[in-house]
Amino acid sequence: EETFHVPVSKPVKKLHVGRYDVPVICVRTEAGNGAVPAFTTGEHLLKWKPEGGLYTSITGRSLIAMAEGMPAISEILVNPNDIPRGRIPRSDFKRMLELHQGRSGT
Repeated sequence: EETFHVPVSKPVKKLHVGRYDVPVICVRTEAGNGAVPAFTTGEHLLKWKPEGGLYTSITGRSLIAMAEGMPAISEILVNPNDIPRGRIPRSDFKRMLELHQGRSGT
């Protein structure tokens, strides 16, 4: 499964087995929508924030599930300001999670 590097505002805290507090940094898109930046490599992350900062690694499924639980998030931005880049709109979150779990959702 794909792993992403996600910038955080402070260290990740373990709440209990399998549950973590991930203080992910959110951004606003040009359209003013809330988004979570996610990076496929550390190099892509450093191009976005050359001065460095805290980040955590998270699986794609966990990233989507986390973003789905954040009502103010409209999309996940993959490698913003770099190539290759992409976006995962909120409308795709549920479908992607269902596909990961082997359900068609139809």
